[in-house]
Amino acid sequence: MSETIKNSTVLQATGKSAEEWFSLIEKNKKGNLPHKEIAEFLHRECGLTSWWSQEVTVLFEKHTGRRVTGQTADAGFQVGVSKTLPVSAEKIWDFLTSPAGFGIVTGEIIDPKKIREEDRTGKTGIQYKITTLKPCSHLRMRWRLPDWKDYSILQVRVSEKGNGKTVLIFHQEKLADSGMQKEMKRYWKEQFTKLSALLTE
Repeated sequence: MSETIKNSTVLQATGKSAEEWFSLIEKNKKGNLPHKEIAEFLHRECGLTSWWSQEVTVLFEKHTGRRVTGQTADAGFQVGVSKTLPVSAEKIWDFLTSPAGFGIVTGEIIDPKKIREEDRTGKTGIQYKITTLKPCSHLRMRWRLPDWKDYSILQVRVSEKGNGKTVLIFHQEKLADSGMQKEMKRYWKEQFTKLSALLTE
């Protein structure tokens, strides 16, 4: 399995394990198609969301040796950290979009709902620009550390699992290389620890 998304997360979010999706792709003779066409098949014919169709396609390509772990054709190197928390999606979302929660993500203690689409810099030097903010679903932004040449794309997603549990996912793409990928995997695990502690107090 990929370092990007765990199999348990795929199963929780899509209703099928990664291996089941791989079998479905092969059964329908889509395995040799380009990335875009496999993703479209999963989205249009199998009912996956656009985001998950891309993720499952990437996992399939890594599984079949068409991709280096953590690297995609369109998004460069990427990393994902996820965890199932015993908290509702609404509570997680409310915290993420509170000044304290948003401060962990960007280093700027501010209400993101009051920010227009503009370039900003947090106190820790993180530069970012919110491009999507969909309530109780996901937050997407251009994001970079002070010494980076280019921006990455950061997505923070919440996915209701039921029974009062929610999957929280940090997914970052357009990283420059595998070294940066490893660095950000460690970084987001640290931020995850902070968020989890505050959310489950």
